[in-house]
Amino acid sequence: MDVVLKVYTWKFFPNIESLPGFTSSPKTSSGPNSTEQLLAWTESSAYKNMSSLQGEMVPIFYGAYLVKTTEEDDAHFAVALSHIGGVSFLERCNALGSNTTNDLRWYPVALWLLKGVYTLHQSGVRDLDVRNDNLRIVQTPDGSTECMMFLDFAFSSPSSFENRAQAEAHTVDVAIAHDSQEICALIHKANGWATPEEESRSWSFVQWVRDEFGEETWVKEWASDLLEMLKPRERNKGPRRKRGP
Repeated sequence: MDVVLKVYTWKFFPNIESLPGFTSSPKTSSGPNSTEQLLAWTESSAYKNMSSLQGEMVPIFYGAYLVKTTEEDDAHFAVALSHIGGVSFLERCNALGSNTTNDLRWYPVALWLLKGVYTLHQSGVRDLDVRNDNLRIVQTPDGSTECMMFLDFAFSSPSSFENRAQAEAHTVDVAIAHDSQEICALIHKANGWATPEEESRSWSFVQWVRDEFGEETWVKEWASDLLEMLKPRERNKGPRRKRGP
């Protein structure tokens, strides 16, 4: 099995385009929540919580290390993970007709996303950075079918605490709601969200989930509010024009 070494040094981070009105993202960060050591510790801790999911929903975690990229370079924290190939979530959904009305082949892929995020929450991990770059559709080891793999937990946080008061203090509900918003954004990107017809594709998916899985625990405990977020927008049709005589 191929192994990748994820090195936590800012010079290897991808460039991020700045939003309109904002300056470009800095190349380095001195913030206490962005240190290499903290990123490595956070990701290692997440993989420990997800030990039963490694190789099935997330990469296999082999360990954390201090490495040098060159002889002159300082040592950097890094983690070794199994390599994940495949294609992105949006690429697979589009190939299965997510941008075509009445084509339902993409539904199982979007379902993997919903159920997968719920499973990760249940394993004790939230703030999942649910975006297209961090989702890969791959063949199962026996090649019989496909599955979804989740990547990048360097900015995640725990979702399980001893009591409700601790969970509230660590804003668990806020983080989980943010994960839900990111899921909705991805599904809208897969369907398009510019016209009523495009919005209806997402809502048709919602109806399918409710019809087929509405009585399952993951829907009742978590997904019902998320599904409602995919409801088509109320559009302002404006005043009707009066017809002439």
